[in-house]
Parts: sequence; structure tokens; C-alpha cells
Amino acid sequence: MPVMNKKAHKDILTELDYRWAQLNDMLASRPLHNAREGCKGRTHWVDTESMCATKGTARDVRLAVDDFLTILKEIRSTAK
Repeated sequence: MPVMNKKAHKDILTELDYRWAQLNDMLASRPLHNAREGCKGRTHWVDTESMCATKGTARDVRLAVDDFLTILKEIRSTAK
């Protein structure tokens, strides 16, 4: 089992909570603005009630995932 300094442990848990909140916020769902949102070309969603979009843009979601992955890697490296 890994052993670490209590302050370092608290700091990493705080950072983990913050990054999880960011990721969760970016993945929150919202209704579509219109029936064509997210479609390519001239297509549209037939049943928009069964679809949702994320609160964050594709870029926002990617960045939040990358940030969360970074903190997980940090936890893994300190757990040796």
C-alpha cells in the first residue's frame, strides 16, 4: 500500500475533486437548440426529445478529459 505525506494526499484529492467537477460540468446534458444540431449535411433528428447535447463544446470535453487523465496519471505515479 502506498504511503504519502498527508498534505500531498489532501492536495491530490482536492485537485481530483476539482477536475472531476469540471469534467462532469462539461458532460452535463442540455436540450438541442434545433433538430439539425450535431447533424452533417441536410439531415436532421426525427425525434429530438430522445437526443441531447453536452453543455461543453467538443473542445471543452476533450480538454476536461485530458485534465482528468492527467490527475489520474499523477495519482498512479505517487502510488508506487
